[in-house]
Amino acid sequence: MTTEELCAELACPPETPAGGLLAAWERRRAELDAALVDGTRPRPVKLRLREERRRLDEAESLAASLKLAAEAEGLLTEFRREAAKPQPSPAVLRLCLEKTKPLTAQIADAALAFACERQLAECEDALKAVANAGAVAGGADPGTGDIKSGKARGDHALHLGKAPGYSASGTVLELAPVITGETLHHPSPRYRIIAKDTIRLGRQSTADCPARYALDTEENRHRLSTISRIQTTLFARGGRILVQDGGEEGKPSRNGTIIDEQRIEGPIALNFAKERRFVLGQFGYEIRVQYFSEGFVRFTLPATADRGILPLWLLTAVTVGSSPTAGLRLDATYPPLVARILCRNNTRGLSFTLEVQKNPVSHVALDGAPCAPGATIALQNAQLLQLGNVTFAVGIA
Repeated sequence: MTTEELCAELACPPETPAGGLLAAWERRRAELDAALVDGTRPRPVKLRLREERRRLDEAESLAASLKLAAEAEGLLTEFRREAAKPQPSPAVLRLCLEKTKPLTAQIADAALAFACERQLAECEDALKAVANAGAVAGGADPGTGDIKSGKARGDHALHLGKAPGYSASGTVLELAPVITGETLHHPSPRYRIIAKDTIRLGRQSTADCPARYALDTEENRHRLSTISRIQTTLFARGGRILVQDGGEEGKPSRNGTIIDEQRIEGPIALNFAKERRFVLGQFGYEIRVQYFSEGFVRFTLPATADRGILPLWLLTAVTVGSSPTAGLRLDATYPPLVARILCRNNTRGLSFTLEVQKNPVSHVALDGAPCAPGATIALQNAQLLQLGNVTFAVGIA
């Protein structure tokens, strides 16, 4: 059984972390065991429960990989916490990575191993950045790894989740879910809120919405190779959204862009109140794009894609709440609208602002302090933003 199949079996979101998925599997097995010894249940119900228990038993080997992945994710979380400090300890950072590597090597499930290896590579890059920044601050030659003082460079704020002490000015706000007590309070993806006039789609890692498959296989690498580095560009102009095949310079992509089964050249104006289906490359990598009247565009990635980061294009505001039209979705126990995120001009450039709605009870907190209903707050790097029952680390770049 794969992680996708187990998520479907347990009705868990595809982005559920390893620890959360393992806990859900153990909890459901315990519930089934208790139900099967209940003598009051009719035979057809017991047969159905036995079949479900049998399917969960097929995930025994996957559970072992989930346990290893959860331990690795916990160590990488500790790495990020240490790296976010004003003067991180290189010994602690290296120890976290040294403990993570053998765990990752033991993960038998290919998808889980790939996800952990990717996070490990990001942390290794972050360690190099911290080392270089410390070397520059301490007078050493960059790249020597001699960390005497200093902080991680601002351009790595999004990867680390927290990077204190840097300007809150920027065009990209990233909200990374924080693990508390070894698990997430509630499964949540990492949101990337982009406040730009232009959004680029393609396989290039620097694209605003990069095309990536969850599994790094030979077949998927071939599929990605048919997608141009910048396949499609969206522009916000005069209250309209225009789409163009290829990059901003007008050069078309190799295999063209298909929207709702029609090949485009562009730039052409489209009404995104209706969900549009963008097909990139030759193998049907489909991104669904829709504008919501609240003031943002949502990009929905295919089920086979790497959904580690969900991009949102902020045009006027991104809403937070339990409404289906909210950009950041909370569970149904919260009001339809809890807060709004806006991007405004200031003396240093663009900055992100949080507007808390005037609900009777505040569901928003910053660094552990509840935000008053109706408050307007400028978001800063390194803050911990609690929205409902999920806590996010704030990164701005």
